[in-house]
Amino acid sequence: MDASPAQAVESYLTSVSSGEGEVVWPDLEAAPGNDVVRLCSVRILQDGIAGPTADVEISKEVQIEVTYRCLKAGEMLYTALWLKDSMGTAILSSSNAISISLTPVAWYTKPSEEGVFRSSCRIPPNFLNEITYRVTPILGRQPSETIIIEEDAVTFKVHDTGEMRKEFYGGWLGVIRPKLAWATEKIQ
Repeated sequence: MDASPAQAVESYLTSVSSGEGEVVWPDLEAAPGNDVVRLCSVRILQDGIAGPTADVEISKEVQIEVTYRCLKAGEMLYTALWLKDSMGTAILSSSNAISISLTPVAWYTKPSEEGVFRSSCRIPPNFLNEITYRVTPILGRQPSETIIIEEDAVTFKVHDTGEMRKEFYGGWLGVIRPKLAWATEKIQ
């Protein structure tokens, strides 16, 4: 490939990653985890698209779903994730912990039952830049015993829809690109 090192790495990672915006472990015994919890799937979703997708629009909310099976009742489990760019640079980490989530998560405050659970994290529209991102799901016991870290389980690419290109046509620096509140006033 004739490109910059960053573009070549991004192209390679996109070509060998989960191109459908999901990874599923149908065989519970082969799934990441142990006798307490096993990972079932990780999916990237977006409104207006039926099913998982690896291509999301910059102007729409991105939802990352982590589905897992609790095999041992009574465990206090947490779900978390890391979001990295194609070069492995950490962009953000988040969790369903009460002090971190914008919304209340009922299952964080009570012992899990045996069964399948789905945790989802929503990333607001116009927050991520137009690059490829890698998602690492994390599951563990509260408060800090990590059981599963599935590095770069799924990737997705953010596409600019023109929403933020009405007055500017160049590239945007950075790995995030939020719309921020600006004000200008005459002071003299």
